Amino acid sequence: MPSALSVSAPIVVEDPAVLQQVGRLRILAWEADGELPSFAPRAEVWIDEHDSHAVNWAVLCEGLPVAAARLCVHKRICDLPDLASLVGYEDSLSTPIAAFTRLVVSPAFRGRGLSKQLDGMRLAMAQEAGCRSAVVVTHIPARILQLNARGFRNFGESRHRTVSFAASYVFIRELNGAHGATGGID
Repeated sequence: MPSALSVSAPIVVEDPAVLQQVGRLRILAWEADGELPSFAPRAEVWIDEHDSHAVNWAVLCEGLPVAAARLCVHKRICDLPDLASLVGYEDSLSTPIAAFTRLVVSPAFRGRGLSKQLDGMRLAMAQEAGCRSAVVVTHIPARILQLNARGFRNFGESRHRTVSFAASYVFIRELNGAHGATGGID
């Protein structure tokens, strides 16, 4: 029974084999949510070009990832992952930018606060890296509530739909005192 299994604290993924398992988890978690995002191919595993320079975290249970998240830091907006989702919001982003992407949690492990832990780690690293803003795009109602609780502001609906059944929204949080924001993390 998954609820009886213990999970690790989030780890930085450095092993290519674990990153492949994260890529498999991405597909499984997104399919469980109803459909793959438009940017993901129909495949068993999905890793993209940003994984080579990003920091990926994973939460493990019995050696396998059950939750994962990625942080990409970019000095130029045009280099951000999933750029189509941010069209029209470029002027709201202060560089360098932390892109919070690829957050996935296995359905059997949801409701345990794993995404909150992963967000906390990403916020801390983004601030340490001197990022002035963090951006997230999501269509998931529970995720929207989490982002609001973390100080992210909903800037509005993305012009690009990542899934057919729901609009996606662009959330931005200013970091390191940019635009008068408070610098600390929750």
